[in-house]
This record gives sequence, structure tokens and C-alpha cells, in this order.
Amino acid sequence: MKEAQKILKVIKSGNREKIDRKFSEIYEKYKGLVCFILTKYIDNQFEIDDLLQESFISVFNNIDRIKTDFKGYIVSISKNKALNYLKQKKKYCLLSDAEIDKSVLIDETRSNLRLLIDDLNKKLNEEEVNIIIYHLVYDYTFKDIAINLNMKESTIKTKYFRALRKYNENKKGK
Repeated sequence: MKEAQKILKVIKSGNREKIDRKFSEIYEKYKGLVCFILTKYIDNQFEIDDLLQESFISVFNNIDRIKTDFKGYIVSISKNKALNYLKQKKKYCLLSDAEIDKSVLIDETRSNLRLLIDDLNKKLNEEEVNIIIYHLVYDYTFKDIAINLNMKESTIKTKYFRALRKYNENKKGK
């Protein structure tokens, strides 16, 4: 007799003690397999434990619908529970306060940087803007900038400080 049919027979007997014993037996027999399947998809033990329970509840609630082999049905239910959990998690991915703060800070920084670059472009030539951006934003050394622009390091330093002075003077004169 198939396992699902054995469980149905026990359920139909109405003997609560036999039903509980049969469910415990099935749970103990297959919980390792279900956990193994769930851990292939999920790395949070709390969620795995929760989905383990949900998987068995689904199996027992649908015991009369099982037409294939019992083990295959449990595997299928477990896999579907894991995949549905991942879909929901992706759909409702919550950010921590720190992640939200970081995201806001990044957006503000990008916005401020864009404003600064626009302002630099109004007051300086392209080469001066590039030297300032390389140094202040990308944290390039004057030597690195000189190599990238094929100039002497001393020339880059001179252009950088002149550009800053020019920018500040234009800003004051505004």
C-alpha cells in the first residue's frame, strides 16, 4: 500500500493517537530530506525551520490529493515552498535603517557632485575640471593624473592649484 493511502487509512480511523503517531513517523522520516531541499535555496535557519513546518502542513492538508509517490510529492512541495519564499522575499525586500541611510547619503552625494561638476564646468576649462575631479573625486595622486594625461607631475600640481584659485575667485565674484 502506498504511504499516502496508509496515512489516509489512519486518518479515516479517527483514532487521534494513531493519527498523531503516523504524522510524527512521517515527519521524522522525511524532515531531513525536506531540510536538505530547503537549504539548497535558503541560507537562513529560522526561515528553513518555518518552511519545514509549512511544507509538512501542506503535505498533510493535501494528503487525499497525492496520486504520485509520497516522497516525490514532499520534494515537490518543499521546493515550491522555497521558491515561493524567494519570490516573496525579492518582492518585499526590506532595507535596514543603515541601508536606507546609506542609500540616501549616496543619492545626496551624487546630487551634490553633479552640482559641483556643473559649477566647475561653468567656471573652468575641461582640463582643469578633469584634474580636479581626478584628484578630489577619484582620489588620484598628482603622479597618477600626470601619467593619465601624459604631463609632468609638477605641471599637474600647478594646474590643479591654479584651477582651485580660479574657481574660488569666480565663486566670490558671482
